[in-house]
Amino acid sequence: MSRHLPLARPGRPVLRRGADQVQIGIDPERAVIVDRLSDVASSALVHLDGTTARHEVLRLAPELDAVLDQLHERGLLDDDPGPTPTLGATRRERLAPDIASLSIGSASSSVAVQTMARRARSAVVVRGHDRVAAHIALGLASAGVGTVALQGGDHLVSSADFTTVGPHEPHLSWREEVSEAVRRQGAHPTTLAMRTRRPVLTIVCSAADIDVPWTDPELADDLLGDSIPHLAVAVAGEAARVGPLVIPGHTACLWCLDHRSRDLDQAWPALADQIRLRHSVARAHSGVLATVAAGFAVAQSLHLIDGPDSLAPVTTRAQVEFRAPDALGVVLPVVPHPVCGCGWGGTTLTMVV
Repeated sequence: MSRHLPLARPGRPVLRRGADQVQIGIDPERAVIVDRLSDVASSALVHLDGTTARHEVLRLAPELDAVLDQLHERGLLDDDPGPTPTLGATRRERLAPDIASLSIGSASSSVAVQTMARRARSAVVVRGHDRVAAHIALGLASAGVGTVALQGGDHLVSSADFTTVGPHEPHLSWREEVSEAVRRQGAHPTTLAMRTRRPVLTIVCSAADIDVPWTDPELADDLLGDSIPHLAVAVAGEAARVGPLVIPGHTACLWCLDHRSRDLDQAWPALADQIRLRHSVARAHSGVLATVAAGFAVAQSLHLIDGPDSLAPVTTRAQVEFRAPDALGVVLPVVPHPVCGCGWGGTTLTMVV
């Protein structure tokens, strides 16, 4: 039996088909038609918005008793779960569009709220101090991630740092500016090393002054050693790459990519050493690609946080490359390299967050 405040599921509009018919949903394969309804019953169904108690609906239209139960069982109606200890009324109101979106693919709004509560309990580290890092930090916060830790270098913001984090404050450092933007989204920003709390994920952002997106594997050596999942995001020139998402001991790591580069070019180690010595800030750094790459990186991060029992994110087995001008994603498969020791701990990926 459905509970006290029935409401139509997001994405499943309740529409009148005629004087005595109501249709729930638009998709011909999933839509349901309820017919032989009185005008009062039709109106009651159309206006199910989670604010009218079940007994009030049945007082107006007793004939809906069995109908409400059947629609609820088929996943067409839901119940407003109300505030939870992790998601108070204010936070839930701010995240209402995200919860509604999650509800479409969930068994109920309660499941979606539980997923959002999981995000609120999660901590993600963002390493970097460029446009893409700013976009990622803000994207994670706006999606409901509770703690976003900023790590890496810092600098005074300049006109080149204009991003969606705004407003631009010349006297602030990059970390201060991004931290304030993250705080406005309801997350807890921190620039301190997370010694007392293990992050769900660390995102390693790179924007080197080269013509190919590349993440230096040395930037993630400590993460590999501490078995912390990490996602590489690199933007350079006219391209950006997201991935791999490294689950230490189970998926290919950044050193696997380095070994592949050595296989293709024996001079690669010498070239990589020279790249490391170059200025770390990219002169050619597309804001559009930074936004696209950051959005995809946030999506991959949420996939890891939300669905430990679901299929692994695509970046656990690939890099996804975006190139100007269309920024369409191209999947570049990544496999463990046979001489790299990163996979010696096992071969089966179990998503445990």
